[in-house]
Amino acid sequence: MNSETRQVFLNEKPAEILIALRREDELYARKLSQRVDATYAHTVRTMEKLVNHGLVTRYQAGRKKEYVLTAEGRRLADSLTEFYRDETVSTGDGIVGSAMGDKIISQ
Repeated sequence: MNSETRQVFLNEKPAEILIALRREDELYARKLSQRVDATYAHTVRTMEKLVNHGLVTRYQAGRKKEYVLTAEGRRLADSLTEFYRDETVSTGDGIVGSAMGDKIISQ
């Protein structure tokens, strides 16, 4: 993974978005922004980065742009899910554990 890709995942929202997509298979930006508690604009910018990194594919579904994980995106989402699940167990109510565990993993 190059340094630009690593920089994307130093932030929590891209990881939350990938995990949300893994759980739902496909989502559009408005629904993703609601799911991860981010603004629509931030979600769209993040999705463009994920598309550019080959982790997500975007397609037009009527008036909406829907997003689906690529095979590489699914592998990364699976790894992130396990990482955050382990963090939740090891940190209890730590920042990462509570942020990711409550919203995405334990649903």
